[in-house]
Parts: sequence; structure tokens; C-alpha cells
Amino acid sequence: MNGSKGRRARWVIGCAVLGLLALPMTVSAAPATNGVPSVCLDGQRIDGHGAGSFYCHDRDYPVIRCFRTDADRAADENAPAAAPEAAIAGSAGPASLLSPYVRWYRDANFSGPSFDAYVYEANLAAIGWDNLISSFAPLNGGHPLWWTGPNRSGTKWDWGTASVATLGAANDQFSSTDKG
Repeated sequence: MNGSKGRRARWVIGCAVLGLLALPMTVSAAPATNGVPSVCLDGQRIDGHGAGSFYCHDRDYPVIRCFRTDADRAADENAPAAAPEAAIAGSAGPASLLSPYVRWYRDANFSGPSFDAYVYEANLAAIGWDNLISSFAPLNGGHPLWWTGPNRSGTKWDWGTASVATLGAANDQFSSTDKG
């Protein structure tokens, strides 16, 4: 009798373990800590310094989501937000309820990898875009402001709500941005 109960217990435990292993595995981005951005590519956390080579957005700030194609980024932005975040400092509500205010590009003439910004980025180095921006297009009536230093320091650049295909002397000089 005891042998039968032991085999049955092992069988139940084995089935439970197999059942857990069979559950669909979802990869979610590792959450950022204390408002520090966490850059993720294909759901996996990456070193933020390489983000300038991808198509990214900060809709789910402080998680920065990056993709290999513009189409993949657009699909992610059109999907429901991963999880509502607490209200972003200086914003009207969670980033998931907002629209991007600017798309910046690594290359001139609105080409190459790009980033859709929903929130103010105080330090572009933290998200891999420091001194990489060569063109930008305001979105949804946005009015981006740019600085050559982090935390809105250094020289300020303001083109109003115009799209700018080439930045001239400001090319690859931006270290922070904000909404005007």
C-alpha cells in the first residue's frame, strides 16, 4: 500500500512539474528601477548604448522598447500598453495614455533608426541616443526643445513645430529634450 501511495505521489508531482513547464512562457522586459530607464530589444534587456541602432519608443516609460524594424515598433505602439505606469513627472498621466510628441532619427533626411518620444528625456545617454540625432519630425502637434547637455543644460535649440531634415551645426549635438 505504501509503495502504491509513494508512486502515486511521485506521479502527481511529476505531472505538476510537466504542467508548469508546458505553460506558455512570456518574455517581459525587466522593469526599470527608481525611474531609471531600462532599454529592451525583443523583450530582453540590453545595454542602452546600442539603442541608437534600433527603432525605439518610450510609451511604457521607464521601459524603453526597441525593435529591429519600424513596422515592428509601430505594431507595438498600436497594441495596448504593457502595464499602466504611475504618472510621469511633468505629464498629464501615464505615458500609455499620451501620444508621441517627436520622432527623431539617427540620420539626416528622416532616415535610419529612430525613436518615438512620449516623455521628456533628461539624459539621452541613458537611452543610447546621446549625440546621435541628425533629423526630427514633431508628432501630434508636438514642439520639441533640445539641449546640448543633459538635464536641459548647455545650448538650447528650438525649431518650433517644424520638421527638420538636416540640423546643420546642431547635428549629433543633443543630450536632452523636452516638450515646448
